[in-house]
Amino acid sequence: MGHFGVYHVIKRECEAGHSTENYATETPQVFLSLNAHDVALAQEVSDNGIVMLTDYFSHFIPRRNTGNHANGTTPLHTLEDIPCSERLCQENAPITQISTLWPQVLNIISDSSCDSATQTKKRVQFQNSFTIPDADGTEITYELVGRVIHRTEHFTSQLRFGGKTFVYDDIKCASLVESDDPDLLVRPDTGCTYYVYHRKSEKAQVSLFSF
Repeated sequence: MGHFGVYHVIKRECEAGHSTENYATETPQVFLSLNAHDVALAQEVSDNGIVMLTDYFSHFIPRRNTGNHANGTTPLHTLEDIPCSERLCQENAPITQISTLWPQVLNIISDSSCDSATQTKKRVQFQNSFTIPDADGTEITYELVGRVIHRTEHFTSQLRFGGKTFVYDDIKCASLVESDDPDLLVRPDTGCTYYVYHRKSEKAQVSLFSF
């Protein structure tokens, strides 16, 4: 399993029973951006319009980061059939399963533009912990350990370890400063925010699509 990036695995199988498994992309997705389409989908089924990370990942759609769908992506389940790779086989090989390998360290960009001129309202509420469900009823668990905030060409960081919360801002102080706010990392911020989560569960793979 990767430590810092998300991989999607596509399984294909032809009618003759020949199957292959391949990564959807050559490199992992190190920074996961929240997709506007998936956020809107989670909002539609929410009782109060509030979308938590657990809600978002309950409606997560594996994608490639190029294409003509929402946010310039391609949902993997829309990929066309390809010829079977088995020698002499004349069948096509459709997708039969899509699995996602979740890293030990997950970096998530808040659902707003990092360009202040086009910044949009954040619609997803980040949590101290969240889960990603699997089709078999089990789940992956992540815990928030830090975030980086960008404002006006300056970065600050907030992190949590040893049960304490710290802030680092090299303009104000060259060392970590302990905060007395235990919920600092999940408080809304107007800056472009990069959240860092650590996977607590041993489970790291989910199969969201089986055909």
